[in-house]
Amino acid sequence: MPSRFTDKWAILIGPTEYEHVQKLKYCANDVTEIGTALRKSLEFTDDHILEFGKGLKLEPSRDVIYHELGGLLQSGRIKEDDLLLFFFSGHGFREKKDYLLPSGATPHNLRQTGIEVEELVEQLTRTNSKNVVLFIDACRETISGQKGISAIGEETRAIVERKGVIAFFSCDPQDLSYEIDELQHGSFTYCLLEAINTAKCVTAGEVYDFLLREVPLVNLKFKKQVQRPHGLIEPPEKRELQIFGSNVMLSLAARHIEALMKKLGDLYADLAIEDKLFEAAVEFLDFVKDKQLTEDESRKLEWIERLATNKITAVGFAIAWEAVERRQNQLVSGTKAKLDLGPLQ
Repeated sequence: MPSRFTDKWAILIGPTEYEHVQKLKYCANDVTEIGTALRKSLEFTDDHILEFGKGLKLEPSRDVIYHELGGLLQSGRIKEDDLLLFFFSGHGFREKKDYLLPSGATPHNLRQTGIEVEELVEQLTRTNSKNVVLFIDACRETISGQKGISAIGEETRAIVERKGVIAFFSCDPQDLSYEIDELQHGSFTYCLLEAINTAKCVTAGEVYDFLLREVPLVNLKFKKQVQRPHGLIEPPEKRELQIFGSNVMLSLAARHIEALMKKLGDLYADLAIEDKLFEAAVEFLDFVKDKQLTEDESRKLEWIERLATNKITAVGFAIAWEAVERRQNQLVSGTKAKLDLGPLQ
């Protein structure tokens, strides 16, 4: 579904060569590939993306970051109905306040060397954009393969909720966030890239549901501790904001639906699924190919994808499909019952 934003902007920061805390491996790579995905799949333009990282145009130092943010703010180029996406991959630190750590930050003097999250959010919202979205891939504890040195989260949650900013965090404050050598990314960023490049998500709610489902699976696959992303989408109606909408994504989604239909046809030809279920699934795919999905429709599409990729058996698919159908019928029946109550006496 095409984006309804008048324009789209991105600020991507990935410090790798830390001077005073443990170095990380893949933060600059996270920034590079997120930037590429935004250009190719979401139709961001080069002059609307600021990329900070080792080997990139801009150094991920505090001075350079604030200089560029200040320039963007003062330019007045970002309008109320624009999308402003902020992505950070690196260390986070909690010391009375929540901080993101640029390359030269020291935990001994965070106020002067770190990026205070409250101040950052204030600057982003001062651009006048009412569509600010944060992706923060950072957490706590500098143990091998983990990001961060102290939990951030609770204060940041309150800040973004107060400002009406959508925010996605790589893990709960109690959890750890991992870089995975085999992927050359943090697991959160890897799943975020998959969400963009495969056109599996458009709205903020769909992105959140996808990350909640996929990040723990990636960690499990690569034998890391469970990592549970969390997000804040306030007010709730912002779940429908099409943060990943574009004509490219619409084309990718259409091709994805066509591929699923073909796979269903192959399964049907092999007598793997029954006539009635095959017809219902194909009819459903034809119905949703050009529309925004409800929660139950998203569940149905997920089960079809699992069947098509052999992640669930045909029997399991039938059980799951029927469960969603029963839920939908119950909701419809409940609505009709309320309508039939008549006026209150």
